[in-house]
Amino acid sequence: MCELAYDKQAHEEWKRIQEKLDRIHEKCAVWREKLSDFNHEFSYEEKREAVSFLGIKAIVWKKGHNPNFEIQCNPPNVASLL
Repeated sequence: MCELAYDKQAHEEWKRIQEKLDRIHEKCAVWREKLSDFNHEFSYEEKREAVSFLGIKAIVWKKGHNPNFEIQCNPPNVASLL
């Protein structure tokens, strides 16, 4: 692969990561604004969106299963690229 093609590929990757970071910053700004309002109560959908966005997954089993639950955390891919 020639150096110019490698540089172009690296730049495209950087742009893709930057776009993901921009979306994360935008989402966090919205949530931060809502968190600063003590009267705001997050809806179930907002809470679900937040844990999904952060890559948090909870698996719950019925009584008698050991363990009763498992929490998994897989943050957005952009975190592993930085």
